[in-house]
Amino acid sequence: MAIFRKEPGTAETVDLLRRTEADAAEACRRAATLISGEPLTRGALLAFAVEHEDHRIALEAIAAKLPRPRGHPETGISTERMTSPGSALRALRQHAELAARRLGEAMTRLPDGLVPTIRAQRNVWLRHRAWLGARIDAFARSSVV
Repeated sequence: MAIFRKEPGTAETVDLLRRTEADAAEACRRAATLISGEPLTRGALLAFAVEHEDHRIALEAIAAKLPRPRGHPETGISTERMTSPGSALRALRQHAELAARRLGEAMTRLPDGLVPTIRAQRNVWLRHRAWLGARIDAFARSSVV
C-alpha cells in the first residue's frame, strides 16, 4: 500500500501524532474535572476527549503497519498547569495551537495517502481551538477565569 512506504521519518511522525492525541484526550478529561457549573463546557471537553481517542486509534492502526520508532517523543501536552477552569481552557488552547501546527507540518512530510487523514484531524484541532478561544472569552467576561 502506498501510504505505508517506509519513508524516513514516517514512523516517528505518526508516533508523535499518536502520542499527541493520547495526551490531548487525557488533558481534555482533566480539564473537564475542573469545570463546574458549566455543563455544556464540560460536555464539550469530554466530547473532545472522545474525538482525540478516535484519532489515536486511527493513528495506531497506521503505526501498526510501520516500523517501530525508537524512543518516546515528548508531545508538549501537559495537565500540570491546569489548576482552574481558565487555566485549563488556556492550556487546551495552547495544545490545540501546537497540535494544529504539528499536523500542518506532518501533511508536508508524510506520504500522500496519509494526508487526508491528517488534514481531517487538523481540522478537528482547528475547530477545538476556535471553540476554546470563544469559551475563554466568555469565561473572562463572566469573571470565571
